[in-house]
Amino acid sequence: MSSFQEGVERDVSINIEFAPIVFYDGQDILVRKNSEVRSLNDLNGKVICVETETTSQENLEDEKKERNLTFQIRQLQDKRDVYRLYEAGECQAVTSDISQLATNLKLLENPDEHIILPEILSKEPLAPAVIDSDLQWVEIVRWIVFALIEAEELGINQNNLEQKKASTNPKIIRFLGLKGTADSIGSRLGLEPDYAQRIIRHVGNYGEIYERNLGPNSSTPIERGLNNLWNNPEQPGLIYSPPFR
Repeated sequence: MSSFQEGVERDVSINIEFAPIVFYDGQDILVRKNSEVRSLNDLNGKVICVETETTSQENLEDEKKERNLTFQIRQLQDKRDVYRLYEAGECQAVTSDISQLATNLKLLENPDEHIILPEILSKEPLAPAVIDSDLQWVEIVRWIVFALIEAEELGINQNNLEQKKASTNPKIIRFLGLKGTADSIGSRLGLEPDYAQRIIRHVGNYGEIYERNLGPNSSTPIERGLNNLWNNPEQPGLIYSPPFR
């Protein structure tokens, strides 16, 4: 199992099946704060470094043609070379997924001297991908992802799991497999009836995983934005699970 940017070419040309999207990413641009570059249009006549044979390269070429811009695209096989040349001043910008830019930004010599622009060049939905010849495994991966999301929506986390097992809420009873083995969701997937409990106990819900890896106190903070739950009262996102029934 791996995680890929989901798109039609990969969906129809490779023998894989995409599980639910776990992270809504987007392509962006990294520049120096003192460069006065605030959009892709400001990079006319300059050099942008990008990892070759990636969707980032393809999207950048599309934007260049669509906007009739004149920047130079420097393609590099090794991601380390992309940021090495950027720091050396041979590239005035780097483009990649926001998650990749944020991860590599903190590895630069002076991270505070650089900025990721608020200009999204493309949609980059990331999802686990599994071999399509094992349909049971496809379903298991799909409903494990949905279980992480449903747990957050139901307010179930690592800290209150045992307390929630005493709930009289039928949604929680069904989700946690508390009714027995005969008709449990886990059993229909070929798993234990309490499979959702086991997941939450070990890794928490979707929100907890996000906070650990990308939250404000993580080493790579990225605002949840589109990765909020669909019913978030302050900033609704695109993350939701089908009903567990």
